[in-house]
Amino acid sequence: MPSTRFRITTVLIFVVAALVFASCSGPRSPASPGTAGAKSTPTPQCANAEESALMDQINATRTAAGKLPLPFDTRLMQAARQDAQQFAASGVKNFEFGGKYGYGGTSFVGGADAGFPSAADFWASEQRTAGTAITDPLTKDAPFEPRHIGVGNVDQTYALVLGADPGPTMTSGSCDPG
Repeated sequence: MPSTRFRITTVLIFVVAALVFASCSGPRSPASPGTAGAKSTPTPQCANAEESALMDQINATRTAAGKLPLPFDTRLMQAARQDAQQFAASGVKNFEFGGKYGYGGTSFVGGADAGFPSAADFWASEQRTAGTAITDPLTKDAPFEPRHIGVGNVDQTYALVLGADPGPTMTSGSCDPG
């Protein structure tokens, strides 16, 4: 029969293990910039599956470089969708970086291209063709530190916008350009 000391030690080990497990695997709230150890951010309810996948891939690239993930901003979602619609219609890359939708700031980077069957294909191509113009702000916070992200997908045409508006993130409202 186990001694009382053995039983108390065993119970303590299980309690400590349970507490450690609960703190590591419990429900997590969506992260926001500046939250130490943040690994994910919420995606907008108005994002389609490909837009959510693209945002996840962009943030995976960012977090792999040791940076916090970027939260979506509905103003940049509107801008990116407008860019995707424009590029799909005319192939012109005349980017709307969110000013039309009330997004401020002076530092932006974006990309758009057509003919991709998936967000993964677009993101791989964007990294190759845009190179450091996309990857440096995303992974090095240089030449500017992006604070928000917007993505758009229209008929296999994708667009992304990274912005550095110092104001708060806007997460409510429509993602559709007006």
